[in-house]
Amino acid sequence: MSDECRHGFEPELCAVCNPPKVPEKIVATRVTTATRTTQSNSVNRGSKKQGKPVRVDQQRLYHVTHTRNLPAILAGGSILCDDLLHDADRTEGAEVALSSEENRAARRRIMIDDAAVSAYVPFFLSPDASVWGSIRSREPNVRLASDIVRTSPTDYVMLVATVASIRAADGDIVIADGDAAAGLTRFASEPDQADRMLARVALDDSGELKLVAEALVRGEVPVSALSIIGVASIKQRERVKQQLADVGLHTKVAAHQPWFVAQ
Repeated sequence: MSDECRHGFEPELCAVCNPPKVPEKIVATRVTTATRTTQSNSVNRGSKKQGKPVRVDQQRLYHVTHTRNLPAILAGGSILCDDLLHDADRTEGAEVALSSEENRAARRRIMIDDAAVSAYVPFFLSPDASVWGSIRSREPNVRLASDIVRTSPTDYVMLVATVASIRAADGDIVIADGDAAAGLTRFASEPDQADRMLARVALDDSGELKLVAEALVRGEVPVSALSIIGVASIKQRERVKQQLADVGLHTKVAAHQPWFVAQ
């Protein structure tokens, strides 16, 4: 018997197959001034940071690509950076290019130590990243190819890894605190620096940093480093599972619609 539900999750963790129970009755109580004061103080104390360490190694990283690009990724066994996709030994790059030519050109110009940004595979730090939000809402974005607005968010898949899984695959991770093609973006390329920047992003109360920051992985990312492939529907999940089986891969596939609805 399968230990996954049809969406690809453990049954007890799927909010669709096993929705949380709704309380049958809410009892209203009278709150005195003294009680309100005590509750207010308790909330204020609880809202302060407790100084718990941030597990940056468990930070999830999200790479979005079009479903038409996925078969080549699975067949090759890796997500390739833009430079490798367009090197002299290849006749063509990705079947569906998400980035605008202007954004790709900027990434070829901006350097991180001894390599251009285009030598890195880009990941978001949130499934609600701002650029992905533009795709989901079909809004023009200077970072995206002009025809992307005509696509549906269900035309994409979310390839998910963690900092730990990338490093276990000998991946070099650089953290950018914004669009890696922007002139004022700062990069943390040494592991200790990258961890500190990841912690700063995680502790940002506004949550804005996580929507714009990027994790960049040098060269390529093996499919074996992925913890999950997120898709928009059960039908698409079955299709991707078959594509994985065809090339002898066993990455977990989950249908998680909230990642793909318009924001």
